Amino acid sequence: MGIKITAEDVVLPDTQGWGVVRLAKGRASARLHSHPYDEYVFMLEGRCVLRNAGEEIEYCAGDIGRFPRHEEHCSVEALEDTVYVWTRGDTPPDPTLGSL
Repeated sequence: MGIKITAEDVVLPDTQGWGVVRLAKGRASARLHSHPYDEYVFMLEGRCVLRNAGEEIEYCAGDIGRFPRHEEHCSVEALEDTVYVWTRGDTPPDPTLGSL
């Protein structure tokens, strides 16, 4: 028998992370930001527009998006009520960037 927990109950190492994002239909309220690691989104429900590597891209249920390290990204608009999971990708460091 499984145990039901919340996202806050999950203990992750510093090099991992994930979360669930719920966007109501309409404008999204995220600001442009970037990370020193790749980030992925797994669309569960709905449709939304996310800014990814300088482009506004529509994602819908079943889509997977990759947000490359150091590339600014954000949510732009939820075209429907939307739910997606984001996760941090621990890609090897880029030696041309020095230590992060």
